Amino acid sequence: MKKNGYTQAGTQRWRCTQGCRVSLVRNSQQAGKNAATFRLFYTWITGGDSLNSLAQQHNTTRQTPHARMKWCWLIQPDVEIDHHRVYDQLFIDGTYLNKQCL
Repeated sequence: MKKNGYTQAGTQRWRCTQGCRVSLVRNSQQAGKNAATFRLFYTWITGGDSLNSLAQQHNTTRQTPHARMKWCWLIQPDVEIDHHRVYDQLFIDGTYLNKQCL
């Protein structure tokens, strides 16, 4: 991506330099919200708390964090493996959470 001018509102516009030539504007508010959601998801998945206790800590119902973190399960790991790193990726297989298998 490279800078490609500004919108009428003054937001930086970006254009892909590869073959797709797509143009986009980064929404920093959504990016910050997604980063916070992913940090919460990471803390929950690597910790020992249940989704019910996480919801209680944030004063919400169980469905709220479940719905907010739904996209976090769909993140694909990078296919290129760095052979110089000891722990490149973590794969979870056959793990049951709340009677559902990953």
